[in-house]
Amino acid sequence: MRMRVSRGGRFATLSARGRCVWSCIGAMMLAATAGALGQSPPNLIFILTDDQGIDAVQGADWSNGLNCHTPQLANLARRGRSFTTVRVNPVCSPTRACLLTGRSANETGIYHIVRRDLGPPQERIKRSLQTQEWTIAEALRKEGYYTALVGKWHLGVDAEGGVTPQQQGFDVFIDGSEFLPFDDPIAVGDELITMMVDQAVDAVRGRPDPSAPYALFFCTNDPHDRTDPSQREPLGWWRVDDSLLPSGEPYYKPDRQFDTERDRYRAVVEALDTELGRMLVELQVINGDGRYRSQSRTVVLATSDNGTPSEVTEGPGKGSLYEPGVRVPLVVFGENVPADGRQLDRLVSAVDVFDTLADIAALPVNMRGRGPRDGLSFAGEIGWGEPGAQRRYTLSSRGPAEQVEGQWVALADDRFKLITRAGAVGFIPPDGHAFYDLAADPLEEHDLVQEGMNAEQQAQYLAMRDAVVDYWCSAVGLPISLHVDVPLTHSAAATSLGTWHTDLLPIGFGNSSDRAEAIALYRFDIESISSLLPQGKTLDDVESAQVVVQFGSDANSPSETDIGPISAYTVALPWWRDRPGFADLKAAIAPPGLGMVDLPPHLLPDSGQPSPIVLGSLISLGHNVSLLDAIHLWSDNPQLNNGLALVAEPLPELTGDQFVLLQRTAVLRLTLRP
Repeated sequence: MRMRVSRGGRFATLSARGRCVWSCIGAMMLAATAGALGQSPPNLIFILTDDQGIDAVQGADWSNGLNCHTPQLANLARRGRSFTTVRVNPVCSPTRACLLTGRSANETGIYHIVRRDLGPPQERIKRSLQTQEWTIAEALRKEGYYTALVGKWHLGVDAEGGVTPQQQGFDVFIDGSEFLPFDDPIAVGDELITMMVDQAVDAVRGRPDPSAPYALFFCTNDPHDRTDPSQREPLGWWRVDDSLLPSGEPYYKPDRQFDTERDRYRAVVEALDTELGRMLVELQVINGDGRYRSQSRTVVLATSDNGTPSEVTEGPGKGSLYEPGVRVPLVVFGENVPADGRQLDRLVSAVDVFDTLADIAALPVNMRGRGPRDGLSFAGEIGWGEPGAQRRYTLSSRGPAEQVEGQWVALADDRFKLITRAGAVGFIPPDGHAFYDLAADPLEEHDLVQEGMNAEQQAQYLAMRDAVVDYWCSAVGLPISLHVDVPLTHSAAATSLGTWHTDLLPIGFGNSSDRAEAIALYRFDIESISSLLPQGKTLDDVESAQVVVQFGSDANSPSETDIGPISAYTVALPWWRDRPGFADLKAAIAPPGLGMVDLPPHLLPDSGQPSPIVLGSLISLGHNVSLLDAIHLWSDNPQLNNGLALVAEPLPELTGDQFVLLQRTAVLRLTLRP
């Protein structure tokens, strides 16, 4: 077997399935280490504030451009550890789904804000987080944790028309929105955050088994702005009681008509910080002086769901894929966390929280879900095991509900950022890209695609344009100088009913009595590769390969549900010449996998789901080392080139049909070494 090393790190040559395997291996090692660090699993407190970027928090190497007062969070950072380069999604629901599942928005289908005005109940259910998604709360509860969510869910609407937290692993859910009517927008007094902290403390203290470890997900409604239904308060941020503002800063004018949104926001941030400190004191995690109480055996993680609102920042903010929209603080404090105040520059993504909490709780691998996850645990950097694999890129996504063309993603490392369209009919053209050198241009004012690049920037741009499909399957761009696209010779689909299709190719499983199964097949013109390669290049100059197929549609059945991960495998029968029986064909399909894609649920055209995967979309199965090995084998032995089969994994917990239709067109994309 030929050995190759990717210029982009292991993620540039592994499909999403490969990333999940490596993540599971690391999880086994870290979970074993975590279990040895304590006699019992620690309590977990995960704090998620709403709309608080790095410009709105004190401590660590964050800009705090708004000069906010957050001494409690600063104390946790000083007596724990913090991360300086953490990116999430620019709006709340997608980030919350990523945090809970360890999966990207393009896998969960949560692209945009889950709202209450999404039509009838069945429609709202389609747009909620699907019950087949395995959350960290489900995993923790399965292992004996008492799980509580206090505050904001925002991944389902209500019990009638959406998925509830109790369906996704939470023993108790206290909805912060139910307390909004008690928080008068004009009269200063009982504030929402105070009521939420009281509820959180009561939920933990009142758990049925006081000896059981608890996992409290405190997802605040603040400092998000609000709308006054009585229309008495025109500003989005309401006044808070002075007792919650220990800084004494004069946020409010004598005449309230001269108050500003910025100062009102800053006041809410300080009040929130004050109450977070009170919550940790009352839960006996810290003393009154902010020191950790080791008797509590508690790990605290605090972050936010997206950046600060643009009404406050007066520039790009929440909703934007620029840094102010996606960069958030992350503080970790408590049990086993070194109290050295270190500021870590490791890249962290929202999807990393799942495996990090799982490692801290020493959850076994079989409790982490069978769906592919993109997360990488950072537990080793915070005292829970040895440091693990480093993240090559972070992914942030933006998907407005209004139009598919508004789907965009941002792929970034510690210096460069690529912003690209996430889906389109056919290849995404070059004008759908923007590229920034964050070291030279931290404000992202100079798009290098338009203004030109030096050699180093050009190399990174090409590398990220090639790598983005490993993180977002439909971000398939036009070929670049590093690409060679090998054309298709044959395509078809076979079904267990004995039928063959050569137009639209079904793939998946039916859940009717006949349990029909369909497999799509593609064969590529391997013999043409030598003529397609640039002069002086050979197949040995190819460093990675990916299969790109064209989406047709969902099967359009009234009972249509999600489809499991689709993997590519080699085929040992010449199906393209003969028409073997389905049983013989299945027996001729063999591992290793040559790529994998996990499509989002509910791609029905009439669902209104803001998915980037539409009729004509190109979908990559990701870069894959085994695929490149197969190409070398086929090149050396043309008689063995029977192409590959796309096989869907059934989801046994779902009762509906699990089919999609692919178009007959596909390409085999090769990536050359630079």
